[in-house]
Amino acid sequence: MSTRSKTKVPARLSRGRERFDKFRKTHKGYRRLPESLWSAAVKLAQTYGANRTARTLRLDYSGLKKRVNGFEDALYRVDGAKTRSGACSKLEQTLYRWRQLQSVAVILVKYRTR
Repeated sequence: MSTRSKTKVPARLSRGRERFDKFRKTHKGYRRLPESLWSAAVKLAQTYGANRTARTLRLDYSGLKKRVNGFEDALYRVDGAKTRSGACSKLEQTLYRWRQLQSVAVILVKYRTR
């Protein structure tokens, strides 16, 4: 019977696991993870992959994958596009406003250089 070799966990993933372990120790029983931990998990998953991140942080793979895909979908949606439910999310509204301001700034720079 062969034993599986353990791969080294990158430092950022290790720190993330410590944050999750600390939360789990201080909050006994079933409790939803705070949004700050989920956003940290999404960032780690974008760097190290959803499977590796989910295993290291002991998260549900499909839940993490949905959040990663949802985050990426929100970034690449067309300006002003609505979600399936018909309402724009706060992130989409913020991105839309930011793009509008950015385009206004480009126009101002063009007129100043004339």
